[in-house]
Amino acid sequence: MVKSAYHLASAQTTIHSPSSSNPNPFERWWKTLWSLSMPQKIKHFFWKAFNCILPCALNLFHKKVLLQPSCHFSGNAVELVSHALVDCSRARHIWKHSKFKDFHTQHRNYDIKDYYLQALQLISKEDLPLFIGILWHIWTTTNSILFRNCSEPNNVEEFVCTFLQDYREAQHIHSQDSTTSTSQQPLYSDFIQQDTPALFVNAALDHDRGVTGIGCVLKVGPDQVIASTNFQKPRAPLPIFAEAQALFHGLSWCISLHHQPRTIFTDCLNLVSKVNGNWQDNSTLSLIVNQIRHSFSNFPDASLVHLPRQFNTTAHFLAREAIRLREDDLEDVV
Repeated sequence: MVKSAYHLASAQTTIHSPSSSNPNPFERWWKTLWSLSMPQKIKHFFWKAFNCILPCALNLFHKKVLLQPSCHFSGNAVELVSHALVDCSRARHIWKHSKFKDFHTQHRNYDIKDYYLQALQLISKEDLPLFIGILWHIWTTTNSILFRNCSEPNNVEEFVCTFLQDYREAQHIHSQDSTTSTSQQPLYSDFIQQDTPALFVNAALDHDRGVTGIGCVLKVGPDQVIASTNFQKPRAPLPIFAEAQALFHGLSWCISLHHQPRTIFTDCLNLVSKVNGNWQDNSTLSLIVNQIRHSFSNFPDASLVHLPRQFNTTAHFLAREAIRLREDDLEDVV
């Protein structure tokens, strides 16, 4: 049998696990991991996964927490860390519907260490955050699916992609904020003029109740409210889906009221980029984006603009109120 990359590396050293103070053959690979643009909690998760110290059923069985080390999704299979993340029936389904399908098919029988080391060799650095993010999603959503009856997102890859993109956008905004003086911060008046009719939309998610709250506000200038509404929808699988729903329903609401906003504001930069650009694929989100673009044909002079969250407070308040109130109690405020 040909030795795997991990076994070849470990044969050259007596060191068991990598760390910043403990150099070993994995040093270059770990530097790659820590340099990736992703939340620290995902990196910490994968450090535990690589060292097989996640609380999988087998590890809990050894600690006498569980009576048996069986996987909940794969019957009598023993749940090692590698099994939970790579070879469990649920994990296999997720990998099968991702861009890493072929890689998983060829390496699903590998130990998690080998699985990662092979990924470093065969997957581009640009795709590594998504690859590791899928592993993280598989692990972190297991309990919510088993014990809270939560449903799996229809497209886990898209879910993780959006999560990572939102993280990078937040990091970018934070970086801009930290390098810009208070006097240079944008003002509300920079986005809307006194006589400009504008639509503001926002969405809020309540994962426990499984609902999305949507808030829409029509204003002339920065302060004069013409109309507002809020309502509930079933919980969207991703924040960007919720924001897309808010935008679509906000446009439909304006059509029903025969209002013609010149500017439509949302604080979801990712959504603005997708709607204003040429983005399109076979996802459900793409279908909603196309519906939004079609709705804009009713507003030939309108533009979609990203608005910093601190300036979208009225729509955000309405979205939060929609979550707190029963749907039957909600009514338009005109």
